[in-house]
Amino acid sequence: MASTSEDAVVVFLSLIRAIHDRKRDSFWYRILDDDKDISDRLPANTDKETKEGVVNRKTLSLWQQLGMKHSDYIAFLKKHKIVLEKNTQQGIKLTFKEATLETLLVNNEIHGSEIELANIVTNQGRWYLRLGNKHKGYFKNVTAQVNAGVYSPSRHQQISYMQKRLRQLLSSNGNILDD
Repeated sequence: MASTSEDAVVVFLSLIRAIHDRKRDSFWYRILDDDKDISDRLPANTDKETKEGVVNRKTLSLWQQLGMKHSDYIAFLKKHKIVLEKNTQQGIKLTFKEATLETLLVNNEIHGSEIELANIVTNQGRWYLRLGNKHKGYFKNVTAQVNAGVYSPSRHQQISYMQKRLRQLLSSNGNILDD
């Protein structure tokens, strides 16, 4: 019988596959967020354009599309060595491993996705993952998607059950991704 942790991994990858296999949908998701990307706190003097940029950036996050808590998502990425944690003088830094994610996707029959490093809204690069089929009018890169004002993927009703199941598995034993 599979462990709860193995079940969570299966559901996580099933969610990625379900998002990727949508017929007429292709969307770029941010793989790894910086604390600034997920913070709800902005200085009082923040201009309207920057505020909108922060709100819009949050909707690009893959962990939100998967219906996960950010901490569970990061734990999954660490467990599978998609991100590595390093102590620096500035604190803990997460380093994204593009080849590891590509291998995980291919080994789980998720083909045709793309990974890109891009500077969107900030001057620091973020990694993005394109899931979905290429079709007429799809965005060739995340910059084109953002410039077109497309910040949210189309709704996908079939994944809500998997999102709920993943949250249940993750909350059943605390953070089971660490075992």
